[in-house]
Amino acid sequence: MDYRCISADCHIVWPDSQACIRKQFGHLPADVPRKMTCANVGKFYGLIPA
Repeated sequence: MDYRCISADCHIVWPDSQACIRKQFGHLPADVPRKMTCANVGKFYGLIPA
């Protein structure tokens, strides 16, 4: 059984993670949320070339 992920700011994160990310990081330039949610982790684990 899948359980929804809970966040203090967005309450329910999954399956609405994109809306939650926009709500929390929408005031930042577009490249910053991408780095925070994808690029930095991908580079760290070698999934995205550095």
